[in-house]
Amino acid sequence: MQRDEVNVGVKGVLRYYPDTGTVIAILANQDCNVWDMANDVYEALKELSIS
Repeated sequence: MQRDEVNVGVKGVLRYYPDTGTVIAILANQDCNVWDMANDVYEALKELSIS
């Protein structure tokens, strides 16, 4: 599940992954790609998880 917003000067993304109970929330007040950041965080968390 994902919720994202873009307003002048502010970007944000909130993601919930029910299979792992993981929540990723990123807010930014500068020009950056919060969606790519959220993908990178999730991929890093998957690498850290122990099956």
